[in-house]
Amino acid sequence: MPIVLMLTLGVGVCGATAEERLVSVSLEHGHDLHGCIFFPDASGSGRLPAVIVATGAGGTKLIQYREYCRNLSKQGFAALLVDGSNYPEYLTPGPDTWRRMPYHIWSWVNHFTVAIALAFDHRWYIRNIREAVDYLYANPKIIRSKIGLSGFSQSANAVLAEASEDSRVRCVVWNNGGWPWIMPYEPKRLPPVLIFHGEDDGVYNVKYAHNLADELKAAGKDYECHVYPHQRHMFTIYYELNQPPEARNPALISSFHRLVGFLDRVLRNNVSSPEPSHRAHSANGLGLESMKGRP
Repeated sequence: MPIVLMLTLGVGVCGATAEERLVSVSLEHGHDLHGCIFFPDASGSGRLPAVIVATGAGGTKLIQYREYCRNLSKQGFAALLVDGSNYPEYLTPGPDTWRRMPYHIWSWVNHFTVAIALAFDHRWYIRNIREAVDYLYANPKIIRSKIGLSGFSQSANAVLAEASEDSRVRCVVWNNGGWPWIMPYEPKRLPPVLIFHGEDDGVYNVKYAHNLADELKAAGKDYECHVYPHQRHMFTIYYELNQPPEARNPALISSFHRLVGFLDRVLRNNVSSPEPSHRAHSANGLGLESMKGRP
């Protein structure tokens, strides 16, 4: 459990409105986990379902993650953006994409550094995610029984491990994860899981998504698995900064709609939310492979 949870209210605003605020979660040994929390513009006095969006090293600086959280807040969810690795911000690139040079090399060095640390001990990473859960659980604006985790890349594996140990986590969104043995999890203890992966992911092979889906199916768990053809790593948030919204990758738009449908069903208990197809179909000209499992 956390020692102290601290919200920096009114001190730093990380977006254009007062509904986006900097947060600082106190960790063990005097460290802090910095991030940003996003609330709907008209949240009022009612409490909200919430999602922790966990990135890899330096992810909290990227505009794409901020927009992901902002869009979740527009759908009526509180979104807490954190870097699961808590990598020093001054060692990470600025708010540009990680696929441009020299930021690409810089980003790889940072992620390899975290991977080396995980090879020796993974518990610190999972503790960081748990502290973020503790923060939301203690926040009076949040519905305690409706907290989900959305992890990307390295953090996807951390949220899976945390969810299998923490009954407060009601769902997991696993975005382009891999190498699950670094941060072990127990499939039988997992809440509903939503899986996104690109067939052309050059960082974590798509086989990890299929393996996770197979494990969840064998365990009789509630899951959805969406594998997008011709998509690379992090396609669920990646877009060119100079492109208008209408020019963005259809896979990004499709995956976000499926994300909202999943969160509606699991966190809001909205039985009228659209269900994924059992077989491949085309949405806006995009081929999509989907699998669904129910206990």
